[in-house]
Amino acid sequence: MFSILIPCYDYPTYDLVNVLFNQCKDLNIVFEILVSEDGGKTHLEDNKKINKLDNCQYLINQTNLGRAGNINRLLKVSKYHLKLIVDCDVWPKTTQFISYYLNLSSKLETAICFGGIAYNKLNKTKNLRYNYGIKRESRPANYRQKNPIKSLLTSNLLLKNCSEQFDERINTYGYEDLVFAQNIYEKNIDIIHTDNPVYHNNLETNEVYLSKTQNALKNLISLEKNKIIKPNLTNISRIYHAFSRLYLNGILNLSYNIMSRVLYKHLLVYGRPLWLFDIYKLLFFSKHY
Repeated sequence: MFSILIPCYDYPTYDLVNVLFNQCKDLNIVFEILVSEDGGKTHLEDNKKINKLDNCQYLINQTNLGRAGNINRLLKVSKYHLKLIVDCDVWPKTTQFISYYLNLSSKLETAICFGGIAYNKLNKTKNLRYNYGIKRESRPANYRQKNPIKSLLTSNLLLKNCSEQFDERINTYGYEDLVFAQNIYEKNIDIIHTDNPVYHNNLETNEVYLSKTQNALKNLISLEKNKIIKPNLTNISRIYHAFSRLYLNGILNLSYNIMSRVLYKHLLVYGRPLWLFDIYKLLFFSKHY
């Protein structure tokens, strides 16, 4: 018995539901697929076709709950002990996507499992989101397992016998998956990384991704200051606090004042290199801490 949960915001999701629906039907299993629209308006009519598929439901939130709240809504209304959270803008890499998770879950008692994320090889050398995804997110399971908290994403996440909720104090974009992973780890629930990836299809423009990165970094600062997340869980935080302990964070702030516009414009146009993106994020984090 399997619940597939898809948090959605203003994205066409019917095709994804349909492919997951067919995989479940081919396996002849008891399942449900629930999609929760968190305030989007553009694709409502097309997504309502989801309701015509057996055991599938398209839920529409009257107000925007935020990502954590939207996922929690799905977790609360789902029926079954085996739950799979997938983003609305992904696509299973194989036709055995559901079958793989069913086989894996039969060997587990209570666990969280991240199957990984992949990117189609595209000529997107100037797209920052693509470059970051290929080089930083698309990692094999044995690499991710070395740092299971940091490497966990909610884009492709299997939960078995786990009732942990996402922290709804996080109502803006960024790091809700890291807080969730930290809480899971502290409760001694197994975090397992495996190779059953989904393709990430929605590649934002450089301008949109840089804006989302800035919002995420501000969110990370707030999470640390409010003691929701421990410092040093991210590379940026660890480096910043190392500078701060040596009373050198003033150098970072001065560098931000001098370099931020040039770095931003370069990344906006070229979308690379990632080491320059890392420097920009560190300087932004320090300036706003």
